[in-house]
Formats: sequence, structure tokens, C-alpha cells
Amino acid sequence: MKSFISVMWSKGYNVIASCNNLIHNISEADAMLFDGVEMEKNMIWGEALALRALMHFELLRMFAPSMEVDDGKAYIPYVDEYPVINTTYYTNAEILKKIEADFKEARRLVAMCDVEQHPEWMQYDVRMRGDGVTTDLPDDVFYAFRGYRMNYYAITAWMARMYMWAKDYDAAFSCSEEVINSTYKDRAYFDFINSAELSKDKKDSKSLIFTISHNNVLTDEYKPFTNNGSENLFLFSKDDIYDEELEKKEDVRGKDEMLTLVTGASYCSRKYLIEEGTIGYDMIPMLRLSELYYIVGEYYARNNQLDKAGAALDVVRHARGLMLALPEPSSLDAFYKEMIKEMRKELIGEGQLYFLYKRLNMKEPFDMDEKNVNFVFEHPENEDI
Repeated sequence: MKSFISVMWSKGYNVIASCNNLIHNISEADAMLFDGVEMEKNMIWGEALALRALMHFELLRMFAPSMEVDDGKAYIPYVDEYPVINTTYYTNAEILKKIEADFKEARRLVAMCDVEQHPEWMQYDVRMRGDGVTTDLPDDVFYAFRGYRMNYYAITAWMARMYMWAKDYDAAFSCSEEVINSTYKDRAYFDFINSAELSKDKKDSKSLIFTISHNNVLTDEYKPFTNNGSENLFLFSKDDIYDEELEKKEDVRGKDEMLTLVTGASYCSRKYLIEEGTIGYDMIPMLRLSELYYIVGEYYARNNQLDKAGAALDVVRHARGLMLALPEPSSLDAFYKEMIKEMRKELIGEGQLYFLYKRLNMKEPFDMDEKNVNFVFEHPENEDI
């Protein structure tokens, strides 16, 4: 495990170094060198800045404590120069400020493409499938598939996730609402697939705000956790996640088409068992619409608007076939209970539930003595970057 964690540290900072190299070169480049002139230059520059912020955020979430238990110590460096001259370590609050600054500048830069000049490229068919009305398609495929790139709305959604970590719930709510309410010609950019169609698009690509496309390396990394018969296969009890008869009957996420019975009463998700050539085959979801509704719900719950908090969860539940509205949560803790129940079904296999537990310092779900639950990854012996 130590070697695996060490690799995450080194590869994370290698990605950051590549971003810094690109930022260093493109910031000084003449816009006339690009076919799309200033729009293309800004798009590439902004994406590199956003990826730099994203990688620092992921490293912070792994190698530092959450803000819920922040001790003011410096845990990781923020590297924003190329080549690296020195590596100063910063506190959580300082790192988050730097991440925020990079995200804001990145969003400003990519807005020229995604918001000002070519909002049509953010439509579902264009951003996820490179398809659609001919007049809406870019002339060069380089500009298509914005859902696989750090587009304006992906950056905004990632900022919402970052603000939740920073405990700036007002800013997280504002960013979430911007993405949820984004439209083109009065049609929402991001929506949920019809519940009856989810089995044909198991990752609900319509609701994906940002995804990465797997290559052979990523496929090999995922195989031990998805292939039937693997000792590393992630198994769960269906009765544990779908604990009410109504959910078992109506929630499409728990249908046989979405899960595979492996042994006894143990199941695994079929999200990553999609056949090549079908919708979503190459997608590894990073950010989806449902998470933004969970953020909106938590914001309302924290502000004691519990009716609106429950309604935010119901938006996702209704999209998954559960038409009966939740009873109004009686408290913030009651809301968390319902939200976690939802997240276990909605985000299975996507790695975000762990970070929710860490953000809230919630140790109860782990089957061990709470004093033995340590959310902070041990730093590698060699922290060179």
C-alpha cells in the first residue's frame, strides 16, 4: 500500500509539472500561432490551469486532513513554476486559496470558447458524442468532445466541490446553481436520462459534467476491481444499499441490468462492464449533475431550509424512478442520513463517498474502532517532486 500511495504522490506532481510546462510556454505564445487564434490559446491555457488546480486539490484531499479537523500545519507544496526551483509547503487554507485562484483564472480563459463564442459546443451530443446538428459542430474535432475536457462548467462544478471542502457553502451553492441552471436556447446543458433508459446508458452520460476517456493503461488499472472472479472486485450487499421494498422495486439503479450477482448475496456494479461500442464504454465519470444537487441540498439543510434540502435529493431520486417524495428531514443529521443513502446508490464505483466521510470527519460507517480510522495518507519517504 505504501508503494501505491507513493506512486500517487509522484504521478500527481508529474502531471502538475507537465501542466506548468504547458502554461509556461502557452502564456508567452503569440495567439496567431493557433488556428482558433485567441479563443484556442485561451482554451488550452485555461484547461492547463484547471488541471493544475484539480491535481493539487486531489493531492490535498489525500495527503492532508479535512478542514473539519484542520490543524493549521503545512502538508503539501503548491507547485506553480517550471522548472521547479523550490517546493514550499503550505497549510490547507493557503493551498485552497491557490487552487481557487487557478480555477477562477482558468474559468475566465475557457469562457471565451464555451460561453462567449461557441456555447453550442456544450450541448450533450456535441460535448459527449461529437455528434449533433451539422451547423453546431466544430470544423475541427479538436474543439469537440468538451465533456472530456476541462470546460467552463466542469471547472465551475469542480469549484463547487472545492468550496464544500473549504467549508465555503455559499460559494459552493452558487457554483452548483450556475451549472444546474445553464442552458442553450432554453434547453438545459445537463440533465438526467429517462429512468427507463438508464440500463442502456449505465453511466448516464447526459448528466456527466466532466469525464475522462480510458485508454489501455486506465483499463488495466480498473480491471482488478470490475472483472468477475478478481480477488479485488468491489462487492456489496444489495439489501444493505436498497433497504426498503419500494427502493428494490422502483429504483432503476438496483435493477438486474445495473448490477451483477457475483456470489451468494454479493453484487458488483456494471458501470465498468459496458461492451465496447456502446454508450459510455470509454467514460470514467469524474463529476456528475447529481453531486451538485447533493451540494444544493446540504446548503439548504445547513441553513435550516429542510424542505428544500429534501426536494434537492428528490430531483435525483425521481430521475432514478423513485417518485414518492422523501419526508422532510428533521435535522441536518437526518438529511445526511438520506444523502449518504442516495450517494451509495448514485456514485457507486466513483470514489466520492470516501471523501464525503473525510470532509465531515464521519468515522461511524467504518467497521473498526473510530480511533483507528485515519483519513490522511502517509507521505512517501521520498517527497521529491
